[in-house]
Amino acid sequence: MDEPEEDAPARGVRRRGVDFLYPVVFLLVLIAAWEAAVVWLRVQPIVLPPPSAVVRSLLDDWSYLLWHAWITGAEVVLGFMASALLGVPAGILVVWSKTIERTLMPIFVTSQTVPKIAIAPLFVIWFGIGLFPKVLVSLLIAFFPIVISTSVGLKAIDQDMLDLIRSMNASKWQVFQKVRIPNSLPFIFSGLKIATAFATVGAVVGEFVGADKGLGYVLIVSNSMLETPRLFATLIPLSLIGVLLYAAVVKLEKMLIPWDVAVRGEERMVSM
Repeated sequence: MDEPEEDAPARGVRRRGVDFLYPVVFLLVLIAAWEAAVVWLRVQPIVLPPPSAVVRSLLDDWSYLLWHAWITGAEVVLGFMASALLGVPAGILVVWSKTIERTLMPIFVTSQTVPKIAIAPLFVIWFGIGLFPKVLVSLLIAFFPIVISTSVGLKAIDQDMLDLIRSMNASKWQVFQKVRIPNSLPFIFSGLKIATAFATVGAVVGEFVGADKGLGYVLIVSNSMLETPRLFATLIPLSLIGVLLYAAVVKLEKMLIPWDVAVRGEERMVSM
């Protein structure tokens, strides 16, 4: 009978709804337990405000937080885009030439051992407290996972496939264009999704060190004034920035590589 096949899309929608419901229910239970614990234990709001106080602070200061969120959002997006535009070509160069790999990879790895919070003050001294130093810190933090994911994806090629295309007298560029780069796209998107979180962290780190606007600046000010409800409220738009950027990368991934198992795995399970 063909009826189960016709019901597959509906089952897919229900499955995605159930998958979405689990974290929502868990979050609501966690918030309710938080509210009850704060009231029952009589915790001072300056130490841990109840969720209701956080929501009130968010509603009272929404225009203020929204303006600062635009600043931080711009820093995150620019830092992420710069890391992608530089990280993917850097990963390609590393695989393209063994000489370049021996030259650059030790530098890339060593750069990650230096805490970015330690060099961020130098950027403030050199470039001031404007937009650029925050974008630069965001770029430096998000750059490395993209380079590594790209290089790993370019190398993860079946040797038989390489032998086949080389037997057709394909040039080095044709091997990259026809085999290596298409095969590496799932790896590249994995690195991009990791970089969305790193770019958000980088922008906030830059604002911590020197800024007069942005959500990181609001966190510093709220902490110094012991406005704990506003501090918690600031985390909401900050988290939303990272979630929206991650969702945009996932959407782009589904558009560019719908054939990838990681993207279509759920649809295949539903159709079984």
